Amino acid sequence: EQLLEKNLKNADPEKIVPPEPYVAVPAIQAISYAMNSDELRALYANLLAKSIYSDTKESVHPAYTEIIKTLSPLDCKVFEFIMQSKCKEIGYYELRLGPIGSNSYYVVFPYLTAFPSYDPTKIAASINNLSRNMLIAPLDFHFDDDSRYAEIRETNLYKAIVDMYSSNPDGQELRPYKKSIKSTDFGRGFYDICCIPL
Repeated sequence: EQLLEKNLKNADPEKIVPPEPYVAVPAIQAISYAMNSDELRALYANLLAKSIYSDTKESVHPAYTEIIKTLSPLDCKVFEFIMQSKCKEIGYYELRLGPIGSNSYYVVFPYLTAFPSYDPTKIAASINNLSRNMLIAPLDFHFDDDSRYAEIRETNLYKAIVDMYSSNPDGQELRPYKKSIKSTDFGRGFYDICCIPL
């Protein structure tokens, strides 16, 4: 009740309508498991507020509740980082390691982004989960605008990894490969309903 009251404080009272039970009931049940996470609690609160407001009610998809259930607080932060970037998309590096003079390689870091101060393996897990939920789409496409990658190259993590492989251990060379992550139509709808307060 407190969360809804806060989210609806600027809403027109005449536009508050009964929610669809198939949206509201699962969301109310699920929010009780997320009370210790500010990120998840906010998603549920925004979803519930939008589900009882006539201007936004029709845009609330019943799958949104199920998606929130599968997200971690870090997933929420990574998703917001992507959605608040220019055009709701970011560049990233796939760092490959392969023998010098050979086309063969294996991926040592699948997603190296400018997202600050987190273990890259945890970031990769979040990106994989967001992609599995169809909120984002990692692509082989890369941006012509190198500034999207320059900010990654300025991170301490990127510099440390490049330094680690600078001596070409065991005849292996590091190959940073530019890629991108874009939001999906479904992801943008989820963001508008669940991440932006009414």
